Amino acid sequence: MITAAGLGGLLGSLLGSALRTRRPLLITFGMLAASTVVTALCAAFFGLWAALVVALVAAFGQVLSKLALDSTVQQEIGEEIRTSAFAASETLNQLSWVAGGLAGRCMSLTNSGVAGLTVAAVRAGHLVHPAGAAPAAADPGRAEAGAPAARQRHESGPRAPAR
Repeated sequence: MITAAGLGGLLGSLLGSALRTRRPLLITFGMLAASTVVTALCAAFFGLWAALVVALVAAFGQVLSKLALDSTVQQEIGEEIRTSAFAASETLNQLSWVAGGLAGRCMSLTNSGVAGLTVAAVRAGHLVHPAGAAPAAADPGRAEAGAPAARQRHESGPRAPAR
């Protein structure tokens, strides 16, 4: 299991360095979708090999998604707040690791690998497309469809201090 996870992390690092900063959002959602499908298939055909495949794909996806997140922060966030944005994203990443480990530990108490992988697949599916989520273009908070809010704030100049 450790070898599969290590191999997935190594492959993710190699592919991430080759991809550089090409379409980080597509990489993130692609890995979420692929992880969901693989985990659901492995829940259906549970066994040792299925668990090894899930470990490999999870590590691969985690590394690629982390690199894509770092790329997004570097491209979209202004230099004056980039350090705190990196700190916040890293903190959330670490908390996600803790929550995922706790969820895995709790699911191991059921002594059913199929149930654990099913819960993981359903949760990953909700991350890809949350139930009841509105399309991004319908978001009234954006000045123009498809433009990141951080870029709009940065391009419009500094804000006046709140009083």
